[in-house]
Amino acid sequence: MDEHDIQETIEAVPAAMPGFLPGVTTPFAFEPWRYRQNVGHNASDLHGFHVEATDGQIGKVESVNDTQGAGYLVVDTGPWIFGRKVVIPAGAIDNIGYEEQVVYVDRTRDQVKSSPEGGVDDLESVDQYYRSTYQ
Repeated sequence: MDEHDIQETIEAVPAAMPGFLPGVTTPFAFEPWRYRQNVGHNASDLHGFHVEATDGQIGKVESVNDTQGAGYLVVDTGPWIFGRKVVIPAGAIDNIGYEEQVVYVDRTRDQVKSSPEGGVDDLESVDQYYRSTYQ
């Protein structure tokens, strides 16, 4: 396979192809707007739950969209990034601790901070951004 063939292969790989999570050796297909099966989300109210990235707290859940195939959280980051509200797709949720009221996401604080500012008004940009963080 020459350099030209490799470049064509790279360009042909869609964003939904299986990827790898940090520290996980098995591939998965990232679906931004669907909760992962292992998360065990039961459509309970997550409003007010703390949100934790892999390297620290992000903020609190302000609202939840649990529409089938379009799930996401709106998280108020408080003073951390100047009160900005960010959209975190359901597919980025790694675990939900119902007893401790914490939602764990598999992204870093910097990755969340770098997410698009359009929020729920620009879910296409949010989709593209989070897909790019899994490649």
